[in-house]
Amino acid sequence: LPAKADDIIDWLIDRDLGDQPVVFAYRASKRLLARGEGAKGEITRKDVVRDRPPVATLEEVHDALAHIHSQYLITPSGCPEGVWEKKRSEDYVPGPRPEHAIQRELKTNLGSWFRGIVRATVEEPTPVGRIDVRLSHMREGVWAYWAILELKVLRSKHNASEGEKANPVNHKDNVEAIAEGGLQVNAFAKNWNAEPLLEIFDLRERKDQDILKEDVVTRELSKCLPVPSCRIWPLFGSASDARLAGFPQ
Repeated sequence: LPAKADDIIDWLIDRDLGDQPVVFAYRASKRLLARGEGAKGEITRKDVVRDRPPVATLEEVHDALAHIHSQYLITPSGCPEGVWEKKRSEDYVPGPRPEHAIQRELKTNLGSWFRGIVRATVEEPTPVGRIDVRLSHMREGVWAYWAILELKVLRSKHNASEGEKANPVNHKDNVEAIAEGGLQVNAFAKNWNAEPLLEIFDLRERKDQDILKEDVVTRELSKCLPVPSCRIWPLFGSASDARLAGFPQ
């Protein structure tokens, strides 16, 4: 085979193998690049070569979420169905239930990432409400609560089908949702002796306002003990918008 990836692609196409799935492994960067539709296809999926077994740490949860975000959520081409309204992502019109679409993606990929040492369940009913995502691990021979993820989605527009007007979302509504999310995950974490994680998925067209610095949010989070870990994951309505924002990093 030729030494360079581009030359390998040409080599495969020249030999009528351009329709066969192909995976490139880069040893130095420990990256995988898969073309499921073959060398002729344009759709690629990136993955990481992991050279150590997973461990149940919060740092590993962050690594898992960062990977899921970059590979499955950041642009519409990789997003699960339901995050964006069909054919309207470039207008930043979200799907009817983006939180649930993201939940499903997290459940599948967190379970895969941790390879059985951590279990991910979603929409778990409790006497005080539903837990968005629960992570549990083995403690003293039984599966026990370990971390609770409260998911919130920021929107600049409400859902609307193609051809219908998408009404704007009030900034105040986004702020109040995040403040409420912090209190929710803090209450769940106290009840179940778990780590509180507030994961915010930003579907807004303009992302220059840091919602975590809003007075309402900082005031409510200050009431939490411990203060939940809060992360904002930006999602873009097009690949060009993601590139302009500096992604991939």
